[in-house]
Amino acid sequence: MEWPCYQRACDRPERFSRWLLEQTRALLASAAAAEVATRPLPAARLDTLDTALVTALGGAPLPKPADFKGGPALDMLTLDWPRTLAADALALVRWAQDADVRTPATR
Repeated sequence: MEWPCYQRACDRPERFSRWLLEQTRALLASAAAAEVATRPLPAARLDTLDTALVTALGGAPLPKPADFKGGPALDMLTLDWPRTLAADALALVRWAQDADVRTPATR
């Protein structure tokens, strides 16, 4: 794949880096460990979100240009999620921001 094509493909709203999805899973672990009253979502929805993230992380990344120098963390993955699942992910990120929850990679 040529760079301009790859860049356009990566800029699509359904594409996320492996690193970002892994950090979202780390936030999810923090939310699951939080006291029930302070969790951003009920446990069942946290579990559903985790399953969706694991599935996405197991997917095939976009093909990269031949001279791509980034490692696996920069793989671009496609999420085909319903709105409700995307809204739950957004609620998780907002909760983390409001509660000042960070991942080890973002401290």
